[in-house]
Amino acid sequence: MKVDRRGIRITPKEFEEYKIRIDLGELTFEGNLGNVSDSGLCVIMNDDSLMDEVDSEITGAILSRKKHDYLDFQGKIVWAKESSSEPRQYLAGVEFEETLVLTNELLLKSMLFESS
Repeated sequence: MKVDRRGIRITPKEFEEYKIRIDLGELTFEGNLGNVSDSGLCVIMNDDSLMDEVDSEITGAILSRKKHDYLDFQGKIVWAKESSSEPRQYLAGVEFEETLVLTNELLLKSMLFESS
């Protein structure tokens, strides 16, 4: 499945203060934000919890540890893979059900990354 990207992608170092919460049925998972656009995000996990969940419908939130606020989303997991880096990490791509209006801080990070 090819997904046309409508927004700017930014890298994990830009998102150190963000966590991702994913709710899948009665289970809740937490990971780090890898990148984000208005159409989806990448979550970085320390375990393989999402590897078998491709095509699963989810709800979740982008959580800011610094500002103690959050941005809710709904979507589905569209891919999952194991990274080749050490320590071993697991990545999953989330496609939002609807275009997400990013916070001013996320937009600013996106613009700063684009200009560098």
